[in-house]
Amino acid sequence: MPKEVEIMKKALSIILSIVMLFSVLAGLSFNAYADPIAGERIKFGTYPQSEVKDAALLSELRAIDFSGKWISYGYASKTGTQPKDTTDFGDIGMAYSDFSYKGASYRAVKFPQYRSNSQYNNGYTSGEVYFFKFEPLTWIVYFVGPDFGNADQLFVLLSEKTIDAQPFIESTFTGTDGCSKSFKQYNGEYYDSNHFLLSSVADFLNGPFYNTAFDSTQKGKMDSWNASNRSDSTSYQCVDMGTCKMPVTLLHEEYLSIYAPYNTDRSANVNRIGTPTDYAKIQGLDTTTDIKNHWMLLDATANSTHILGVRNDGSISSQHATRDDTGGIRPLILLKNFCSDSYTIPTFKNAYRITTSTMNSGGSVSASQTVFSGSSCTVTATPSLGYRFDGWYEGSSITPVSTNASYTFTATGSRTLMAQFSQSSPIYKINVSASPTAGGTVSGGGSFIPGNTCTVTATANTGYSFDGWYENGTKVSSTASYSFAVSASRTLVAKFTQNESGGGNEGGSEGDNNGGNNSSGEETKPSQAYPTITTLREQNSDSSLQGRRRLQKAAQRSNGKSRRARRNL
Repeated sequence: MPKEVEIMKKALSIILSIVMLFSVLAGLSFNAYADPIAGERIKFGTYPQSEVKDAALLSELRAIDFSGKWISYGYASKTGTQPKDTTDFGDIGMAYSDFSYKGASYRAVKFPQYRSNSQYNNGYTSGEVYFFKFEPLTWIVYFVGPDFGNADQLFVLLSEKTIDAQPFIESTFTGTDGCSKSFKQYNGEYYDSNHFLLSSVADFLNGPFYNTAFDSTQKGKMDSWNASNRSDSTSYQCVDMGTCKMPVTLLHEEYLSIYAPYNTDRSANVNRIGTPTDYAKIQGLDTTTDIKNHWMLLDATANSTHILGVRNDGSISSQHATRDDTGGIRPLILLKNFCSDSYTIPTFKNAYRITTSTMNSGGSVSASQTVFSGSSCTVTATPSLGYRFDGWYEGSSITPVSTNASYTFTATGSRTLMAQFSQSSPIYKINVSASPTAGGTVSGGGSFIPGNTCTVTATANTGYSFDGWYENGTKVSSTASYSFAVSASRTLVAKFTQNESGGGNEGGSEGDNNGGNNSSGEETKPSQAYPTITTLREQNSDSSLQGRRRLQKAAQRSNGKSRRARRNL
């Protein structure tokens, strides 16, 4: 009895352990998302983007009292050429206020005037207050690779949209050398205004934008760039000021080629056209339509007051002035180790991977691709000779999702599609070769199905003539271009013969030539002399050939008579 009790106790202990294990597992949050690949889109961080246009909601928001809640952008009116810290530059009064209302976050923008006359009003009127909703930022996964020197996997993300508009440098002034300089100092000196490390846009990206767009958890997933000044011209090199750790930066032209659709060709490219948010437009963004705008790169140019920028046609220009208030901003950030810990990107990525493969040999399929949610996707299967396409299969299903070799569908998720082929007819091989190999060349062999017509061709090299096509030692055709209906595999050999050189010895040697003696001493009849094998063209073109032969034969007969006479003596 005690032994049975002990067994029961052990059984209960095991059961309790299993129950506890399942309880622990149930409380865990598993990360079901795979790391994204270059070209996919993800959501990360938030920023004011869409303007509130709903009349009822606008009425409610305008009723909110923002007294004492406005925060100045700190934008200065640019009516002079002095540094920003002089009294000649007054705050233009453009301010904002972030707030929550009914579970959503908004930014109110107080808009008395623009910073300069060059800015685009994009339909906005000064003196008004406008409201913009905070929405998740969409990023293009621009590059995936290891963090050099560390074990982290890095993901470079480029903002899909132009989210703001700022000048590259807030203010410049004319130095004693007549050159435009930055208002900032470095080691006690003023520097050219196209230095990214000293730029206003770098301050904006790593200050107001960084602190507004990302919470503490998101910041923990971000890495920092070793930002430095870069120039697109070998004739102009930026002053070396080392590097500075920055979590947010602009895209460098040199890196455009990392993501193939962008490339580094400076001509117009639709893939580089910037798409603005409403919020970017109220900031004075240079935009021609709702879907086209300018945006800045960080490259300095040989002109110390200009940087590279992308025009609204997608071309790259070196004429973007550093004080231009209309330059769009598309931030670039680094994330590390998406799925190596419990943290998951706040919202789903909206791009899907369509993977294609074949279930068996017998054909090929179009390459795997990344497509975006709701877009049309087409996969194509191409059967090889002697095979037919049976269908596209997905997962373990025994029923094809499509029997069309070109299958088009709307992307609603990642898919793995497999094409199945089956053999529809025998495949015969026609092998061709030349004998000797120096005699000529052959063509026309390959794979065929029954009923196909095959034409094999032999071409003799110089000094050779085509003799015929042979199969198993038997001549099957004397025609150099031989056609036949395929009904079985065959091995065909094109034989060539080497042409003789010279015109031949028509007189021959003693006892074997015209006029010579046979074994009985009787005079032999002249033997027929065969000319050297030549082309008919050569024979016909030589009108004196026969005459020369008659003279040759006469000389041979005369020589023969002379020899017999000498022997008789």
